[in-house]
Amino acid sequence: MILGFAHITRNINPPPYVGGVEVPNAPEKWRLMQHKAKWHRLAFHSNRGLNEETVTYDTEAVTGNGCRLFSCKGEVRVDARDPCGEVGWLTSNFGFRVGENGILHLVRPMPQWCVKVLVRRDASAPIDPPLDVAGYAAIAFYSSDVEADRDRLVAAGGRTPTEPFRVTIDREMKIIMLRSPEGTIIELIEVRT
Repeated sequence: MILGFAHITRNINPPPYVGGVEVPNAPEKWRLMQHKAKWHRLAFHSNRGLNEETVTYDTEAVTGNGCRLFSCKGEVRVDARDPCGEVGWLTSNFGFRVGENGILHLVRPMPQWCVKVLVRRDASAPIDPPLDVAGYAAIAFYSSDVEADRDRLVAAGGRTPTEPFRVTIDREMKIIMLRSPEGTIIELIEVRT
């Protein structure tokens, strides 16, 4: 079950990036990446109330026009060639509700797990951008069972899921990544206790 919003991921090239924690980059992610990074450095912070994970890879981020995701005024903006399909997939599978002006709301008891998403029509939105693109690359959600959620999301049209991999930062996490039918990269995080 999707528990709530975790963060939006933003890739930057060093320098000036300093701080964070360095962790191995799981080979399972390589199928979503342009380069096979061996490690990445992560830092977490809030940007206008939106949880953000900032990442640098040892291979650096891929530059160019590859972003589908943006952070705007505390909301996540998703550019999509088929916004109706993307909205339908998010509302059917993640528990989003459509609010005023078409903004999607994911409301959870824990305020930090709530998020607003605006899906915007863009006929030139990149198709299947890599995870290591410079800029915003993925939107992450907490899950009670990443494998069950992966199976459910793939059955609903999600694509190219990774095998589960583990990352330890304070706690161990089991993670699976996949693409929405439109190509947005989704990260599912199961925190292990």
